Amino acid sequence: MPGLAPLVAGFLLGFQQAMNGASGAVSGSPLPATWLNFCVGTLFLAAIWTVKTLADASPAKTLPTDPWLYAGGTYGVVFIAASAHLVRKVGVLLLGMGSIAGQLIGSLTLDLVVPAGKESPSVLTVLGALVTLAAVGIASRQRR
Repeated sequence: MPGLAPLVAGFLLGFQQAMNGASGAVSGSPLPATWLNFCVGTLFLAAIWTVKTLADASPAKTLPTDPWLYAGGTYGVVFIAASAHLVRKVGVLLLGMGSIAGQLIGSLTLDLVVPAGKESPSVLTVLGALVTLAAVGIASRQRR
């Protein structure tokens, strides 16, 4: 059952993108959906941090000072705003497929340029990424 958590997360992400798109359609802007996602995420992380801090009896730890560690929040806000805007134009399925294709391209690029493991991506891994890109191309074609 190790694949269950990513499956549920992917389902919920699709639902979130659909709701963000609906919110953007009603308000005429992706900003309310972005703001709500940011606030809920911040409150959730603050609650987890508070519980963890109260439960941890060790001496207080300071937050990291490297600014690049906090870039994920900024990227997340941009991603939510862009997806709330794009989902109204391309739909949830194509947005999800495009996001996955972008992740695959980024992952393959990182594995080739800055390998984290001992081996390069296998031919089957590259082939799987190409099949995904082909699927995005097919799904994004306009009907005649």
